[in-house]
Amino acid sequence: MLSSANDNIRCQYVCQSSNKFYTSAKFSRNGYFIERLSNDCEAINNLKCNIIESKLFDSHLKCTVFNENQSPNRSFGRHMIKFDSLTSCEAKHRLYPTIISDIKQLSKRLITVCNAKLAYSIDLEKGLPTILQTADENTKPQLLHIDVDPSKHHEEHLLVLMALQNDTMIRVVRGSHDYDVLSMKLYETPSIITLAQGEFIIMHPKLIHSGWTAMAENIRLHFYLGLTNTQNDDVDNTTYFLNKFDMKRFYSQAFTNRISSLKVSSYKKKILNNRIKASRLLKQKARKPF
Repeated sequence: MLSSANDNIRCQYVCQSSNKFYTSAKFSRNGYFIERLSNDCEAINNLKCNIIESKLFDSHLKCTVFNENQSPNRSFGRHMIKFDSLTSCEAKHRLYPTIISDIKQLSKRLITVCNAKLAYSIDLEKGLPTILQTADENTKPQLLHIDVDPSKHHEEHLLVLMALQNDTMIRVVRGSHDYDVLSMKLYETPSIITLAQGEFIIMHPKLIHSGWTAMAENIRLHFYLGLTNTQNDDVDNTTYFLNKFDMKRFYSQAFTNRISSLKVSSYKKKILNNRIKASRLLKQKARKPF
């Protein structure tokens, strides 16, 4: 079941938007920051419920999101609804007009926040939304990629992922917007960021990222801010995956970092155990009569 009684219990989740490491002040270094729309929990929850009730992802509007070399004709547990497809079918379901109106308003709110935080001047009408779905916990993560042509300049363009429910996960590579993306020279272990309902992550368009798995069915919103439609030169419907050689180097480096971290952790644990044993021996000797 998609929704749960815990969806509105904020105290059970760490609010990423209040974390000092994820603020807009760190955007130029990290390539992303996290915010939360205040006083909109009920509206966001209603939008989620309307999407579920309308059974959008059981309709012909559903498209498959696939990894490189996977067949687009098969389902791999990731789906999307393009906003222009939804608007063209507005009259076919009683909830479609409400969903469309709510997403348009949400897009404007997000652009307003981004303009204020980054001193941008994105037109409020320039938001390109998509509704995303991860089917269940068995859905595999996406390959790391970027959504725009890395050879082009993308001034005042942003990607936004909005959580409509708790435990919405995305994988990002901090600082990767400054890499030579398709032949990386720098490496950073990917981070898994978990968003609570109402939180959203704002990303530089060249940030390396990917969808992660989910604890259950998950529905969320994705926006291209600064763009108006898929015919725009900056959105060519191409996903730019890291090439196989760099992927191998990337994961090799990430694995090495993890092993090094584990070795340090094991070494510290061994020292601690030795200290505990030494302390116990000293106590035993102190108790023995002369």
